[in-house]
Amino acid sequence: ALVQIIRQLTLVRHHSEHPYPDGLDPKDIPIFQAAVECSATHLLTGDITFRGSLGSDTTGHDGFIGHAETVRRAFPDFHNRIEDMIGEGNRLAACLTHSGTHRGKIFDIEATGRKISYAGVAIFIFREELISHVWVLGDRLALLRQVSAPD
Repeated sequence: ALVQIIRQLTLVRHHSEHPYPDGLDPKDIPIFQAAVECSATHLLTGDITFRGSLGSDTTGHDGFIGHAETVRRAFPDFHNRIEDMIGEGNRLAACLTHSGTHRGKIFDIEATGRKISYAGVAIFIFREELISHVWVLGDRLALLRQVSAPD
């Protein structure tokens, strides 16, 4: 059981801290999409259920990839820093700090160029050593305040 939890922790740390390939131009969607698709098939079950705080509620690799593309367009340098993780059985929870630069439209708000940072928690469920469910709860109000505040 301890070995399985360590594997799960390692997988979540990689997925959370490196969700997108570094150095890619966010406009270069075909290369970005290929990299995300490769990661999705190696980290996630084919029937992954993903619920995100930015309004995503998806299933399958295509749904997850669509969510990743939406985030990448809005925040090309989006990053999840893991503050803490706990796991039991096939479940793992991570306290996160999300950050990035608002360079694309999100919530009908055009790019502001502002740096953003907000807290979140992600809950992962594993099946056969792959992530089968993800539920991300981020402080959406803090994010909205940062991208919509007057200059």
